[in-house]
Amino acid sequence: MPEKFKLRLEFEKTGRIRFISHLDLLRVMQRLFKRAGVPLWHSEGFNPHPYIAFGQPLSLGHEGCFEIVDTALTEECTDFDGLCDRINAVAPEGLVMHRAWVPERPLKEIIYADYETLVYDATTEDIPIMQERLSAGSCVVEKKSGKKFVELDIIPLIRSFSMEAAEEGVLIRSRVACGPAKVLNPQYVADGALGRRGVSARHRRMHLLDAEENIFC
Repeated sequence: MPEKFKLRLEFEKTGRIRFISHLDLLRVMQRLFKRAGVPLWHSEGFNPHPYIAFGQPLSLGHEGCFEIVDTALTEECTDFDGLCDRINAVAPEGLVMHRAWVPERPLKEIIYADYETLVYDATTEDIPIMQERLSAGSCVVEKKSGKKFVELDIIPLIRSFSMEAAEEGVLIRSRVACGPAKVLNPQYVADGALGRRGVSARHRRMHLLDAEENIFC
């Protein structure tokens, strides 16, 4: 079995490509690495496959500015900038590799995420009640689970938040649970703030963070 050299990359997924699913993104990454001539390490067995793991999958339609993906190579990489340039040269619009390095920490140490959520259904006048709802001891929303909806109290999953008026609505900046055990979709922050399901909003993940709330890398 060939030697495995671990590699971590930071990338953004913005614009129209935010509408591809996590599974499709995995396929895109595999094709990008192949087109860029990246020597991916493959598992052995009847159905060999490359090792590709994301820091935390993005929900469909959500943008990510500093996303994390881990992979493994059959050769040690010494030119990280050149590697990113090769991948970016064949990448679709909206998918950009920022940097690459050898990882020192496992992905399971990601605990929080920072989001910017633009709520189109809200106005400046709604901000006081939105702040009150997210500052209460409990804020229950309807969360889809399979084919049914269940109740979820989002307050224990929100680390911090702020909001301000924006040209197209209200901008919520939130730090929420995003770890192996607990994950809060920022859509539920928007739903909870306005007290109804299916609020019209656009979400952008800004950073992934560790337990000490430092940017994960």
